[in-house]
Amino acid sequence: VIVNGTVVNGAGSLSLHFEGDQLLTGVFSGGSTSSSSIRLQPDTPGTLTIAPTASMTARFINFTSSPCSTVVPFAVVNNGTIRASAQFSTTASLNFSNNGTVAIDAALGTMTFPSLPQNNGTLSVASGATAVFTGPANPASLGNFQNSGLVVVEGDADLAGGTWHVPGQWRIIGTLRNGTADLSNGSLNGAFICRGTRLLNLTIAGSTGRMRGTFSWGNTTLLGTVTFDALSTVIIEGDTTLTGTIIADVLGPPTEFRSLLFAQASPGTFTIAPGASVRGGYIEFRTVIPSTCLVSIPHRVVNNGSLIADRAGRSIAF
Repeated sequence: VIVNGTVVNGAGSLSLHFEGDQLLTGVFSGGSTSSSSIRLQPDTPGTLTIAPTASMTARFINFTSSPCSTVVPFAVVNNGTIRASAQFSTTASLNFSNNGTVAIDAALGTMTFPSLPQNNGTLSVASGATAVFTGPANPASLGNFQNSGLVVVEGDADLAGGTWHVPGQWRIIGTLRNGTADLSNGSLNGAFICRGTRLLNLTIAGSTGRMRGTFSWGNTTLLGTVTFDALSTVIIEGDTTLTGTIIADVLGPPTEFRSLLFAQASPGTFTIAPGASVRGGYIEFRTVIPSTCLVSIPHRVVNNGSLIADRAGRSIAF
């Protein structure tokens, strides 16, 4: 079936079933209703290719397994334009590659991939929208990723020795490891769970980056400066040396939940190197933090650099 014109679904829901290899041409619109949707479902194995001149626009666009058949392996190659304002999603049985544009272009919308897509085009997340990768991912290999919202990785993020120039705001639920995260144009949110997001064999670079949440530092090096927002905790694993600058940008009353907290996950020494510094306000060094599932562990802090409470009315506490 070849579409040379425009298909508009006036009822609000358009469902397309595919058999084998297909080339999608033309323009497909889910209509103008609040529930407008386009659902694409493979019935037999094959590849769906979306032509460069083709486009899909709807509030909901979903690539999913057909309810009328068993789950079949299927591939989608997008060379055109896909725009959803409320939801875009694919399934684990689908291999999605993008050479065109895929965008979630409205606040409160979501873009969901079970695994990292091959992206040689543009992936775009609007302000107030969220993109979610539900499995392991290497965000350094995402290509052109334009993020004005929030991106969540619900698994480990292995940089494989590369450098990730973090675009916008990201939250890693598992472990971020093996490479460099450059926060010059981005920020990291740690998971608010036991021990938070683990940073392992990682270098954090940049001078304007921000972090928020709970992070466990394992063989982590800080180059430059990072600013921590309120509700943040740094859990040190073993012997660790700080070589950069940490700023606690904390507002409000001096309560535990409005401080930058340092704690130790295993016995060791936290050393602040010459030239390095921890500064700001409401900074606390503790032996135990109940919210992180840590027991009381003996550790040392050796300051060869600077510990400075440089905000009026703020403090550094041991």
